[in-house]
Amino acid sequence: MKKLLINLIIICAFIFTSQMAIATPISQGWQALKTHNTKKAYDYFYDYHQQHPNNIEALRGLGATFYAAGDTLRAAPYFLAVLRLSPSDIDARRRLTQIYFYRENYSGAIRVNKGILKYRPNDKAALLNVAYANTLRGKYRTNIAQYQHYQKR
Repeated sequence: MKKLLINLIIICAFIFTSQMAIATPISQGWQALKTHNTKKAYDYFYDYHQQHPNNIEALRGLGATFYAAGDTLRAAPYFLAVLRLSPSDIDARRRLTQIYFYRENYSGAIRVNKGILKYRPNDKAALLNVAYANTLRGKYRTNIAQYQHYQKR
């Protein structure tokens, strides 16, 4: 019984330390990004992404790093990759919305926000973004109430 308990403790300790090792590069990348050190943040996220290409946090971190550096062209593919792995990721959709508005890609902003509305039908920010993007596109002038009515058809 003691041997089983000791083995269980060792296994739990191994799992805990391996989880800590995984989280460390990601958390260091976010910490570097908080201090506006985009080069260091990129290094942490990129190195981790090379080892784990489908890790959502590494992809999100790379996108956020390029966005913070003002390179929206290179940031967008990382957020799109997050959405391919997790279509319901609202944070990635919101960041893509910012990028699309910045690049005046209003149809992209509409598409991304309609994705938010699929998971959160009454999300006011997404409703406003769709209405605003449609107005900027010149397609039609609208407001939230009109869009909600249109959406129910």
